[in-house]
Amino acid sequence: QLQIIRCSLTAVTDCEAHDNALQSLVSSVFSLMIHSKESINQTTARTHLTQMINFIFNRLESSEADTSPPVPIPDSMTSNGTNGGDSATPDTISADGTATPPKGR
Repeated sequence: QLQIIRCSLTAVTDCEAHDNALQSLVSSVFSLMIHSKESINQTTARTHLTQMINFIFNRLESSEADTSPPVPIPDSMTSNGTNGGDSATPDTISADGTATPPKGR
């Protein structure tokens, strides 16, 4: 059981498991933490599970930081001073340069 727990942490942190594999790894360690009869296995599973979840959330937060939110276009750049006019100018332009049209068009 200890080797499974340790390998699961390694798979999450070093191999960057994703989707179903990530879910299975977390679920397996959680099950071992809950159902193991050995206190050392429960403690190790709890510690490794905490490390895994912290790593996953840090990776998620860093990937979100790489994606900037859309930048609103000032009213002065639209045809009638409002973003709801008949202008061809979109309401927002994202950081990657793609335009988002106003709602209702």
